[in-house]
Amino acid sequence: MIHRNVKCVFFALMGLLLLFNTVVNTGADENIDIFPIKAVPDIGTYGSIIQGQSELNGKGTIQRVGKDEVGEKLIVIDDRLMYVAPGIKYYNVKGEPVSPSKFYKGKRVGYNFNKQRKITDLHLISD
Repeated sequence: MIHRNVKCVFFALMGLLLLFNTVVNTGADENIDIFPIKAVPDIGTYGSIIQGQSELNGKGTIQRVGKDEVGEKLIVIDDRLMYVAPGIKYYNVKGEPVSPSKFYKGKRVGYNFNKQRKITDLHLISD
């Protein structure tokens, strides 16, 4: 009879432990917003829709333009974090050079990058 009581107490404690663990883990995860970052695509080309530009390594919508913690310029395009190469060139829809101020959150762009996967030129796809 004692053996049976010990089993009951053991399983009751295990159930409470499992319940406590579930509640603690669920509460901890509720406030964490971690989203996966898409990798930079393999070097490939997309059909060009920009005058004067025959090939692009990628295209998308700018989500963020800024700098990292050490001051290196970066840009997020369609959830892809990419660094900007020194001497980057900016072009409008016609392929003419323009100011970097034309490139901000929400703009559709095409881009090329170098072997270090840093963006070398940005092209506006639409105004």
